[in-house]
Amino acid sequence: MREIEIKLRLPSAEAAQAVQAKLPAARAVRHQVNHYYDTADLAIQRELRGMLRVRRQDARWIVCLKLGASISDDGTLRTEEIESDWQPPRAWRPEQIGELLACGLAPIERLAAVLRRVDLVYLGALENTRSEHSFEGHLIELDRTLLPRGRVEHELECETEDPDSLRPKLLDLLRRAGVEAAPQTRTKYQRFLESLVDKS
Repeated sequence: MREIEIKLRLPSAEAAQAVQAKLPAARAVRHQVNHYYDTADLAIQRELRGMLRVRRQDARWIVCLKLGASISDDGTLRTEEIESDWQPPRAWRPEQIGELLACGLAPIERLAAVLRRVDLVYLGALENTRSEHSFEGHLIELDRTLLPRGRVEHELECETEDPDSLRPKLLDLLRRAGVEAAPQTRTKYQRFLESLVDKS
């Protein structure tokens, strides 16, 4: 499935709270742990502009492959997404890649078909707390992301088929909240990779 998403970087926790105060009460608050995989030479990102992720969201496990990701300067992300629920073996650990490769789910089968190799390594994880809110017939997601090395970032995400129509409404929401936001032009996976080598 093709996913189109507006991503806006919020400057602080206080800014996220100010936006949240202008929205209806949260429909859900979800705790997510994103486990990332690639080849040792990062071929999924480099050759496919993609990402392979196993997400634990509360008690649910989800395997997701994204391909052909592109983010424009205004923070609009377009990508192909293949996603399947997964019930991993009991006591499975993210480092146990063999069980993941043998799961037979659509994201893994598609990766093998397009990459023609599955010599994956486990890269690590980030934690994300997501607050979901209704807005203008859409779902706004306010994310607090804890990256490796302890860096915390905040962003607003909203999926839409018509980003040009939705973006002015989101910018008006931010204006009413007194928040100056910037387009988020890097995916969480890209920021995760950057954080692994960030020496600051």
